[in-house]
Amino acid sequence: MQQVVTRKNKPHPEPPLSSSPTPEKDFLSTREVAKILCLSTGTVQKMVDSGILEAWITAGGHRRIRADSARAFLETNKQSKTSPMPEARLSVLIAEDDLTQRRIYETSINGWELPIDLKIVPDGFFALLEAGRNAPDVMVIDLMMPGMNGFELIRRICSDQTFSNTDIMVVTGLHPQEIEAEGGLPADVMIIEKPIPFEVLYGFVRARLVAKLRDQLPNRA
Repeated sequence: MQQVVTRKNKPHPEPPLSSSPTPEKDFLSTREVAKILCLSTGTVQKMVDSGILEAWITAGGHRRIRADSARAFLETNKQSKTSPMPEARLSVLIAEDDLTQRRIYETSINGWELPIDLKIVPDGFFALLEAGRNAPDVMVIDLMMPGMNGFELIRRICSDQTFSNTDIMVVTGLHPQEIEAEGGLPADVMIIEKPIPFEVLYGFVRARLVAKLRDQLPNRA
């Protein structure tokens, strides 16, 4: 299984004991937070890596998540369910050349009943045109497409500051060695394997949506 690599949360040494808060009260493990938020541990790990949950990573690679960050996320999620903000919608752009896969994406994502503006296009060229009209919050990209493939599309997106807030997820059947042979991908691009793991995609999109709602809450400190 390919690992998610991001540039936001890098391992660093544990803080000195004199300044460390009590772990049982102030920090939680990935498993504990997953239980609190009713999400998978994998989804929680991706939320840490993308900066949605505040955490530090031990020298041994274990995530220690701030308890107040998990509580704030949970409270925001509750508020978003009881008091949804019509303007807080998430734009998702998918580039996939296979017609059957496009239909599966459309049926599955529309079935989530989340406030998502979904666009699905058949190749990198149309994805670039669509993104140019409205920078998406999330892009889901297949790498092997006719015309402009996913590698070229990602290079262009990442070189344009217009898309600095766009999260990119690659869904591919290529092995890591094959991706590297094509020049590799930026470190902050999430890579997941086909077949499409909709439970991972749902968790990521939902977390991204809640983060957007949280950013729009009034009286934020």
